[in-house]
Amino acid sequence: MVTDFKLSKFFYPIKILNYKRFLNKSNNFSISDLRTYQYQKLKSLIKYAYEFVPYYKKLFNSLKLLPKDIRSINDLNIIPPLTKEIVRERFKDLTSSIIKKLVPSLCNTSGSTGTPLSFYVDKNITICKFAIFWRIWEWEGYKFGQRWANITGPVFEDKRILKYIRSLNALYISSFDITKKNAETILLELLKFKPKMLRGYPSSICEFAKFIGEKSLLRKIKVNCIATSSENLLEFQREFLENVFDCKVFDNYSQWEQSCIIAECEKQQKHHQMEYGILELLDENNELVKEGEIGEITGTNLENLAMPLLRYKTRDLAVKSNETCECGRSHDVIKVIDGRIEDIILTPDGRRIGRMDAAFKYNKGFDFAQIIQNELNSIDILLVKNKLYNDEEKNILEKHIRDRVGNFLNINYIFVDRIKPGNNGKIRFVINNMH
Repeated sequence: MVTDFKLSKFFYPIKILNYKRFLNKSNNFSISDLRTYQYQKLKSLIKYAYEFVPYYKKLFNSLKLLPKDIRSINDLNIIPPLTKEIVRERFKDLTSSIIKKLVPSLCNTSGSTGTPLSFYVDKNITICKFAIFWRIWEWEGYKFGQRWANITGPVFEDKRILKYIRSLNALYISSFDITKKNAETILLELLKFKPKMLRGYPSSICEFAKFIGEKSLLRKIKVNCIATSSENLLEFQREFLENVFDCKVFDNYSQWEQSCIIAECEKQQKHHQMEYGILELLDENNELVKEGEIGEITGTNLENLAMPLLRYKTRDLAVKSNETCECGRSHDVIKVIDGRIEDIILTPDGRRIGRMDAAFKYNKGFDFAQIIQNELNSIDILLVKNKLYNDEEKNILEKHIRDRVGNFLNINYIFVDRIKPGNNGKIRFVINNMH
């Protein structure tokens, strides 16, 4: 998701500053200190959920479970995970009985698959989230108060392609209609605005940069860093953007449901923001996966009292690492965020293939690509060619795709002028319509 803060509703400067001061200290916590902090927050949250959230009161009673039975973070697995379907069906029961005291805000999201979901957040989670991202952007080279630009999915009522948001000191740019002509207009505005950070969907930033074409023009913007979110940052996208903008690209992950936040430090290692929530990676049987194995991101936010979501399954996939980071922080390292469950290619011999982007890094003849699977025996690959394309480019691509999916899938190549964003302004690299 793109992290936007509605200051008109949720601006509490003293509380934000106080929480940021805490984050400055916890930045240097040991792993033991971080887990102790998590458990103290969890203990309070479980007690609150039992007392004020009907869903959890009923669930705990049915399991003959009391808040005191959760004696450590490891005891979380006693509580059955939450799914999007449960949140949708049990919305009222998951809402706190004292929600009016919490300055709630109703959020709605279609998610990547277009299925609507609603949930409440309160002022406290917005305060904490604001401060968390303040710290993340400092890691990535941005100083609070500097100008920044954002290429994401807003739709402006007057059909403009960009708009200056004074309260955020930011230039918002719509990802829905990035054409050659519009890209030139955007470039001129960015050169005048001089943002120090460029945020947005990686596919949209790449599309803008491809239309401009010249590194010398893009480097005149002089951004210190690029922070991507809401889509998987593919390695060939990172390489391309770092080359044309001459700065580091950092990948940030979160969700509208606020389950957890994962962000890259200055060493470009992904860290789970452990003060904000508890992260588990679960297999298909809701068991914790081992280090280095892929699992579903399942988060317990420690701050949202309006609608606590304990062990919320995001349908996003990741791999945890036991590595330490050169940055010196103890926050858990996430080796890779591996896309969505819906983004896995299925093969006739029963395999599930992720990280298909690696097959495309050997090609220079395509600007954009998208894989669509509608049936088990075949995949469609949409390709936007550039002037470097030749028939050998397609042969190279097919070889590397075959290395991953084998020889039992039919591959249909479809050449298009543009891969259009979805209704949320994002472009999914893999769309699997079989899930």
